[in-house]
Amino acid sequence: MFRFFLLHLCGVAGGILFLSGIASGQDTLSLDRAVRLALSDNPALQALQYDKRIRANNVDPARAGIGPRIDASHSLYYGYGDAVIATAGEQPPLEFTDNKHGINLRPEASWVVFDNGRGQARLERLRQLDATTGLQVAAEQERTVARVTRTYLRAAQLRQQVELAADNIDLTAERLARTERDARYGGATTLRRLQTQVDLNQDSVTYRNLQLELDNAKRQLNQLLGRDPEETFALERTPPLAAPLPRQQLYARLTANNADLAVARQRLDLLATDLDLAERAGGPTVQLYAAAVYQNATDNTSFLQEQRYLGAEAGVRTSISLYDGGLRKLDRQNARLRVEQGRRQLEDTELRLTTTFQLQYATYQNNLQQLRFERGNLETFALNYEKTLEDYRLGQVDGTAVRTAQVNLAEARTRIALREFGVRQSEVELLLLSGGLIE
Repeated sequence: MFRFFLLHLCGVAGGILFLSGIASGQDTLSLDRAVRLALSDNPALQALQYDKRIRANNVDPARAGIGPRIDASHSLYYGYGDAVIATAGEQPPLEFTDNKHGINLRPEASWVVFDNGRGQARLERLRQLDATTGLQVAAEQERTVARVTRTYLRAAQLRQQVELAADNIDLTAERLARTERDARYGGATTLRRLQTQVDLNQDSVTYRNLQLELDNAKRQLNQLLGRDPEETFALERTPPLAAPLPRQQLYARLTANNADLAVARQRLDLLATDLDLAERAGGPTVQLYAAAVYQNATDNTSFLQEQRYLGAEAGVRTSISLYDGGLRKLDRQNARLRVEQGRRQLEDTELRLTTTFQLQYATYQNNLQQLRFERGNLETFALNYEKTLEDYRLGQVDGTAVRTAQVNLAEARTRIALREFGVRQSEVELLLLSGGLIE
């Protein structure tokens, strides 16, 4: 059963719905539900699951050449021959020109009782391939959860920006209405009215652009969920921020649980098994066998023109490769080189992940600090707008000052929304690195 990091991020199972989603009657898609839909319905994940099932089916002793086998060979033939047979003495040669035909049948049971451990090594390699595929599936599941979460949070952040843009339109529309009232009583010029109308048009363009980005983000989310891109849904309001993530705990989990690191380690084990197989190659093989033989042949070009045979035999076969032109030596050298290459790749993966973790955690800390700073300044921008608006109503400042204060307030709110999104994005990246998105 999956326990998603949403519980860490949200702190609560539900969420407050956007009023627009409620009003439109759209189905509400929570982040938790989106993640579960992606894990069950994402086409790329579903295709990868078939690889896992194929690899699991291949973990079989028969695939590794272990256990008994029963084979049957047979032949049915018809031919023509022209034979000349000379005997000792002065007898003239005998000539036969005629046809020949027959049937041969040989069922055989065999069992390799010793192969220098190659069969068990092949079976172990099949197990490791299965485990590697399982790790790759788990890694892709985590990446899918991360993509879904990023896209969902991006859509939620855009939804918040759309709301802010709508609020900004309301403020400008209110100012335009006041300007028109003042104009009727001679308290405002036509220029002021036109400037306010331009401001309203600009705010409307911003709103439409943000709405388009939101719609496209929803389409991308639908694709990740394996749904029709045009399927409509409402989003839950983004949850409160979680407490700062513990750095040391996250890094310890990275070294223990990171999916890419686990795949790199498993790949090194697989290369070590390949080296073991290469070193065992060419060793002796001992095989027990038992066979039955049936032969019925007619050959009109021979003295023995007809013969039938039915018999059985059992025995031991042994084989060993004495010389193969140096191929085994070359295979062993290459296998050792691949093991060393795998070690270097593992070291590179560890270094890359450690560096990425340091960068992401620094970004996370910076986003938290910037968010606190922006939130601390928001009240100042709000008070400045209210004071400027009051001065505007008293005729002490013009519309340009009000517009500047309004834009500053809107930008401050937008920066906070973006910083909140940045913090959540950093949390997603850190949890992905630490293997904490799915537990």
